[in-house]
Amino acid sequence: MDYIIHAVIIFIISLMVIGVLKIFKGPINFALKLLLNILFGYVCLFIINLAGDLIGITLSINVVTAGIVGCLGTPGVIILLILKWIALI
Repeated sequence: MDYIIHAVIIFIISLMVIGVLKIFKGPINFALKLLLNILFGYVCLFIINLAGDLIGITLSINVVTAGIVGCLGTPGVIILLILKWIALI
């Protein structure tokens, strides 16, 4: 009889864990996608800085610039380059 009670408790707890995971599935996916985009932004900025050393265009690599490139993609890189160009004038 004691084993049946333990089995029912484990079943109920597992259902609760599955429910919580289903609730937080969307926010977890969004956070992972944003993190991957920011990492992609770091890589893009690093490549731009490697190529930019040859022509004199560099962008600082930090969380803000990587976030902009990660969220906006290629237009984010163009916006950062334009802002860098405006700041030099």
